[in-house]
Amino acid sequence: MDKWILFLRKIKLIENFNIEISLPINDVVKKLDVVLYEDKSSFMRGSYSSKSMFIGKVNIKGFEVRKNLTNASDDKVLVTAFGTFTDFNRKTKIDVKINGFDSFMQFFYGFQIVIYSALILFFLFNMNQILNQFYLLGESLSFFKIIVNVFFTIFVIFIITIYPYFRMRESIEKMESDLKKELYLLAKE
Repeated sequence: MDKWILFLRKIKLIENFNIEISLPINDVVKKLDVVLYEDKSSFMRGSYSSKSMFIGKVNIKGFEVRKNLTNASDDKVLVTAFGTFTDFNRKTKIDVKINGFDSFMQFFYGFQIVIYSALILFFLFNMNQILNQFYLLGESLSFFKIIVNVFFTIFVIFIITIYPYFRMRESIEKMESDLKKELYLLAKE
C-alpha cells in the first residue's frame, strides 16, 4: 500500500502542504466549523445547495473537506483534503493531505485495466484470424480509412484514459489554492 501511495504522490494525485496559523486549535476549529457545511450523508457526495465553498467535518484532531460542487463552475472532480492540527507555541500547525484519486476513479481505472487486458488477450489469441481479415480487407479499404480508424482509436483511448488524470491534477491544484486562501483568511479574522 505504501508503494501505491508513493506512486500517487509521484504522479501528483496526492499533495501535501503545511500552514501555521497564529490562533489556538480551539479557535481554528470554531472558525472552520462556521465556514464548513457539515456533510450529513454520503449520497450525492459533494453537491449541496449550501452557499459555503467547502463541505466536510471538523473536530479538535483535524478535518475532512471537499469542495461544494454546486458552487464550483469548473471543478467536477471530487477531491478530498484531510488535515490534522498540532499545537505549536500558541500557534496551530495544520498538515493537509489532498487526495484526488477517490473511490470512483479507482473503480474507473480498474475497469479500464480489465477491459484493455481483455482486448489485448483477445488480439493475442486471435492474431492469425485478425491478420487474415486485414489481408482480405486490404483490397477494399483504402490507406486513408485505416489511418483515420487508427487515429480515432488513439484519440478515444486518450480521452478515456489520460484526460481524467489531467482533470484530477487540475482539481487538486485548485483545491490547494482555495484551501490555503481560506485558511489564511481564518487567521486574519
